[in-house]
Amino acid sequence: MRRRSFRMFNAAVILACLALAVGAGRAAAATSAPSAPSVTVAGTTTSLVLGEPTLDYGQESVEQFSVTVATTGTVAPTGTVTISSGTSAVCAITLAPVSAATAGGSCKPAATSFAPGSFQLTAAYSGDTANAASASVPVTLAVSKGATTTSLTLSSPSVGYAAQQSEQLNVAVTSPDGDSPAGSVQVSAGSTPVCTITLSAGAGSCALAADEFGPGSYQLTASYAGSPDYAASGSEDEALTVSEAATTTTLTLSAATVSYGDEETVQARIAVTAADSVAPAGTVTVFSGAVALCKIALSVVNDSVCALPSAVEFAPGSYRLTAEYNGTGGDATSTSAAQTLTVKPATTTTSLALSAPKEAYGTEESERLSVVVSAAYGGTPDGAVTVSAGSKTVCTVTLAAAAASATGSCVLSSTALAAGTSKLTAGYAGSHDFAGSTSVPALRAASPAATTTGLSLSAGTVAYGDEQSERVKVTVTSEYVGVTSGTVTVKSGTRPVCVAAISAGNGTCALAASALGAGTADLSATYAGGGDFARSASASRMLAVAKADPAIAVTMSAARVVYGKEQGERLSVAVRPEHAGTPTGRVIVKSGNATVCVITLVAGKGSCALSARSLRIGAHDLIVVYSGSADFTSSASARMTLRVVR
Repeated sequence: MRRRSFRMFNAAVILACLALAVGAGRAAAATSAPSAPSVTVAGTTTSLVLGEPTLDYGQESVEQFSVTVATTGTVAPTGTVTISSGTSAVCAITLAPVSAATAGGSCKPAATSFAPGSFQLTAAYSGDTANAASASVPVTLAVSKGATTTSLTLSSPSVGYAAQQSEQLNVAVTSPDGDSPAGSVQVSAGSTPVCTITLSAGAGSCALAADEFGPGSYQLTASYAGSPDYAASGSEDEALTVSEAATTTTLTLSAATVSYGDEETVQARIAVTAADSVAPAGTVTVFSGAVALCKIALSVVNDSVCALPSAVEFAPGSYRLTAEYNGTGGDATSTSAAQTLTVKPATTTTSLALSAPKEAYGTEESERLSVVVSAAYGGTPDGAVTVSAGSKTVCTVTLAAAAASATGSCVLSSTALAAGTSKLTAGYAGSHDFAGSTSVPALRAASPAATTTGLSLSAGTVAYGDEQSERVKVTVTSEYVGVTSGTVTVKSGTRPVCVAAISAGNGTCALAASALGAGTADLSATYAGGGDFARSASASRMLAVAKADPAIAVTMSAARVVYGKEQGERLSVAVRPEHAGTPTGRVIVKSGNATVCVITLVAGKGSCALSARSLRIGAHDLIVVYSGSADFTSSASARMTLRVVR
């Protein structure tokens, strides 16, 4: 065990040096300055208190030394206090003020600073310019040997008589300080020594002699003798059983997995070996739980095989098989490690047949689907088969027993399959004894169902620009079953005028303002079809669009104009539609039967200026006449009076 020496200064030497230094300083001061007043150093009292007066070796770090230095003067002591054991310094404390007349502090010794024994500790204050040095009354610190814990572990709690030398006895001695005690440990069986171990880094081991113990049970203990720094200790008892010559039985299966109904193809291979290398004799029985499957006599070559009997049938699942050797002569009984035999459900084959591979959408109930499920090793699968189109289930079949297989059929429901080609598969879900399987896909074609499209109008006549008041209603019905959806486009000739969204077979749409020119339009509705329903078109319906009556608004730049300067007069005209659209064409401004000016409309508006001397002096009634267009009727404005003055 390592020992740590003190590396602290000698407190007495420090005090003597301090005293000489202080005296020399005072003498020098007296020589150099005889006129200065003398400084009186106050007396001090140093006290030392231990946190624990008794501790174990290696646990010194839990100890705390506390010191207090009190002065008779008015200045609190400063400087350091050294804790010493004899002439060896243990630790030093830098004082901190506690009150006006006291200072204090604490320190901890290093681990393993003290060997086991008793120590007189003193605290020596070095003094300062205002306070004299002082030392505490010695305080006793008792250090006991460090506690130890001894443990004993066996490499195996049982060993064969002929293999005792393979048994390792492992010991470890630990201390709370984390150090590694030195010395030796004796392992005994009761009062009989077995072996002595010299510790290395607190641990060691020994092996039993080949004939150390006869067959039986023994309680082993490990006793640590202790050392100068650490106390002795003993381990808990460890039980060791010395048995007859151990045997090892090994079981190997020819296959770890077998299908239900095919279990007799599995062979169990058994081997038994003994620690004394003599081939054991006797019998071995193979078990599944408590059920004996087969029993064989060990062969001369110590390797025997038995097949699982066909009379024993395993349901699908996992079974733990073991081989038990009965022991004979000097060989002990033994049981092999369990080997898992997994009996999986028997594989199956599922087939699917269609009564008609092609039908129209909505007539699926005429289709009968037949399924057959066969097992690989016989037996009759039970349960259900699900017929699916992709991820959609279209029907379910409950199987019934048939010769060497299970069969069943189901009928599709109307609209069970979308129009187009569907891949149908039959999936057998399996049962406890039979694995699931899926058929090869069977193709079934469903043509789109024929549809009929109808068109009706809310009114047979509408004014140009007011077409949005016309509501067009469309209907799309299926030839068989199912609810149509999608869109219907309403056209005038080849030009689309509105689109109706179909919901539950019905839809409406409104024409856009000025979508149709004045006159008659033949409207028809075309259903786009798609998905499960075929395209169709309605009969045409005639819609009459009447010309709209426009309104004319006229403004004059002035109501009076000077003769000869009529060109300063500007007439502005706006022809406004009754509903929507933009009137086009010409507007004529007249005074009586005379044409004053002609305006070509742009975006329904226009203006003109009068010609000089085009009107005589006097009052003139002006009127604006719109000649109409393809979509608007002709109309005239109210009369307006323009005065021409000299």
